[in-house]
Amino acid sequence: MQDRVRQLLAEVPPWSAYTLLAMHEQLASLSSANELVLWLQGLRAGMPHLPPLLLALSGRGPLMSRLHRIVYNEWPEHWIERYDDPAFRSADPILTGPAQNPIIWSHEIASIRRPTQSQKRFITACRESSMMHGISFISDEPNHRMVLSLSGQESEANLPLQQMLLMAWPHIIECARRLLIPKNRLFELTSRERDVFELISNGETYDTAAHALGIDDATVKSHVMRMLQRYEAVNSRHLIKILLSCSD
Repeated sequence: MQDRVRQLLAEVPPWSAYTLLAMHEQLASLSSANELVLWLQGLRAGMPHLPPLLLALSGRGPLMSRLHRIVYNEWPEHWIERYDDPAFRSADPILTGPAQNPIIWSHEIASIRRPTQSQKRFITACRESSMMHGISFISDEPNHRMVLSLSGQESEANLPLQQMLLMAWPHIIECARRLLIPKNRLFELTSRERDVFELISNGETYDTAAHALGIDDATVKSHVMRMLQRYEAVNSRHLIKILLSCSD
């Protein structure tokens, strides 16, 4: 890391290097996902003209349909809601294409020569929601991708911003990997399993969890039993330990 810092000091203007060093120190000091969100909010406050920002985890390969989590979001809620649909995510060329940084959205979309019907629907949705332009930085992990994206034409045209984020991205990834990936098995759960797990991990009984979710306790028990079998857990306490502390 010290060699890399010295290299950056030689390559970029002093103010950029100082900003990068400050970012690295701040990110290294964070201890939770909530603190990472607060750091991104602070970045927004310090750079009010920064285009709308998003940090997300998305599944890769066979886990594309199941792993999806928005960590930080400044985009329109109606657009984010579309990504609850796995078919919509699988049509996004940014989430499914090769990792390269930065990815220019308009170039990536234009490179689709023979779009499938789902891709056509995706492109139409992008056009209707003014989401044809933006940039993304992607890190491939064993089961998912970490994605930092900024929307809008300004993000595609602002080369100094792209250079700054390209330098900062490894530090953001290092922090996000440390804070988010150790719990990535949570993202393998279905939405209902996640609801059940969240309640029992907070001390709820099967009865109280069932009441909170509006289902019967036999259904809650069935969800728990499937999770116990999947992760070879001895009991619910063991399951909680596996899901909250185990990485891939």
